[in-house]
Amino acid sequence: MITDEQLLEGAYQELVEARCLFTQAQEPDMVDYAVFRLKAAEQRYDYLIRRIKLRDGYKCPVKKGELDGNN
Repeated sequence: MITDEQLLEGAYQELVEARCLFTQAQEPDMVDYAVFRLKAAEQRYDYLIRRIKLRDGYKCPVKKGELDGNN
């Protein structure tokens, strides 16, 4: 069975490849495809990060009100 960490590693590699494709795309259709692929890769990577954090009981290290400028 594939672990979440293995899926995350694959998603990261996919994200790197999508960024590379985006930076090299020159034709309008290829740029459109690269943007689509990059957004999909980012969403997949973000989803897996959230899933792992939820599984591990991750809690935000920032305390309530810490970022609102009232401190």
